[in-house]
Amino acid sequence: MTKFALAGLSLSAALAFAPSAVAGDFSGLYGGIESSLDVSDQSVLVGGVIGYRMEPVPYVVVGVEGAYGSHIDGTRDVGGAITDFGGEWDITGIAGIIFGDDDQNMVYGSIGYMSVNYDTIDTVGSTHSDDVRFGVGIEHQFSDLLSFRVGADYAKPVGEATYRIKAGLLVSF
Repeated sequence: MTKFALAGLSLSAALAFAPSAVAGDFSGLYGGIESSLDVSDQSVLVGGVIGYRMEPVPYVVVGVEGAYGSHIDGTRDVGGAITDFGGEWDITGIAGIIFGDDDQNMVYGSIGYMSVNYDTIDTVGSTHSDDVRFGVGIEHQFSDLLSFRVGADYAKPVGEATYRIKAGLLVSF
């Protein structure tokens, strides 16, 4: 286990057991499905996400989430070798601000660690690439149980810039 993964798991455990000063609409455990489109190579990633958020001060949300997904389509020419992307996981810290009527909207930023598995023509078997991912997004809560979010991420796995547009449907527990 890498030091980034261990640090992320430690942060997850700390946030999961930390008391929340103010219980907000976006606080608590959640999970859902998420899909993204890589603008650079038109690959599609589909997966799941689980996380925990809390509202330490009014209108400010912090949390951590983990996700796993698989590229269902897409290849990329990286330095003359075709790369077929496979599974991908990440752990991400999130900070957001609640706004709007009835406090049902949140704009957020994120930073996290990601690991992507891929195959190339040059290698036998699968290898992986680690990188830092940055993101922004907006989430709208339809009810205490269900919310929808859209966002964009940037990372540079395998040495090539990746710009993604993503959407997710989340359920609060």
